[in-house]
Amino acid sequence: MIDTFMVCGVLLETLQAPFLCDFSAKHHVTGGDSTYLTQRTPGAQGQPHTAVANAAHLRKDNAVEFTSAIVNFIRSTR
Repeated sequence: MIDTFMVCGVLLETLQAPFLCDFSAKHHVTGGDSTYLTQRTPGAQGQPHTAVANAAHLRKDNAVEFTSAIVNFIRSTR
């Protein structure tokens, strides 16, 4: 059986396309720390990664800030 997380990790380690990490600062697993992904993903280098304050679940707790970060990222990478 293929380990899905391993396959995703290999793909991200070769991804050259712009890649944004936009985590929630109060997430119970990551705590807003995107270091693991940003250091291993070439497309993440130099991008404006964020940790949305006062949010544990982005879509519920701070959808406006989360959405703004994504829209700004898309505009900046066109």
